[in-house]
Amino acid sequence: MTRLILIVSVVALIIIVSIASEYPPAYDYDEEWTDTPPSDLSGAWDEDHVYLSWDKAYDIYENDVDGYRLYRAPDEDSDYVMINITDEIDNDDDGETDEEYELITTLDYTDSASALTAAGIYLLVPFYYKITAAVVVAIDSTYRLYESDYSGPVELMKWPVSECFVATAVFDSSSANQVRILSSFRDEALMGTKIGKWIVKRYYRMSPPIADFIGEKPLLKLFVRLHLKLVIGLLRLMKALDSLQGPVNEKGFSL
Repeated sequence: MTRLILIVSVVALIIIVSIASEYPPAYDYDEEWTDTPPSDLSGAWDEDHVYLSWDKAYDIYENDVDGYRLYRAPDEDSDYVMINITDEIDNDDDGETDEEYELITTLDYTDSASALTAAGIYLLVPFYYKITAAVVVAIDSTYRLYESDYSGPVELMKWPVSECFVATAVFDSSSANQVRILSSFRDEALMGTKIGKWIVKRYYRMSPPIADFIGEKPLLKLFVRLHLKLVIGLLRLMKALDSLQGPVNEKGFSL
């Protein structure tokens, strides 16, 4: 009798284990998912686009995540805003879309210059990206999306840039020698200091409509040209003095 009870118990245990193995483990992402964001987020700017890439992320059971959410900030003081990507997700592999979530399902993304401009990102001003991993889980006939923590931010800048809007409007060409001198001052002096970056940022926000207005007013254009020539003369004098003085900072201007 004891042997029969033991055999029945073993068979029952085998059946229970077999049934349980057909179901995935219970997910408790609220407690455990938050510490596994994607790693090695990197990016590069090439005049018209930002190319971003990152390493694959896995859930706590080492399964591939369902996708990624990418966030962008126009500067270090602004909030991050999600880049809106809508992708269809087939959770049960039946060939039909179950839900739509704003996810990136590849390991790279291309952000366009027009999107950056629309987001308030300007030339020569640092901007930032973060990324999260996401898993879609079926719970009680509904779907919930769980996100990881943010990855560390990656800082980028819109390079290369040669155009100075006002100077180009005044001197009629972005390749004019006067424009190159002003651009060099911007890159070598202003971008080397915090206050200089602030000035450049404000300049690129305000200068396009100002340049258009100046270009339509011949007398105003002449007036601004004369003043810019005076500024360029002072810059040339500063450069000559820099060659005689020292020490110099890493941007080539005397301390």
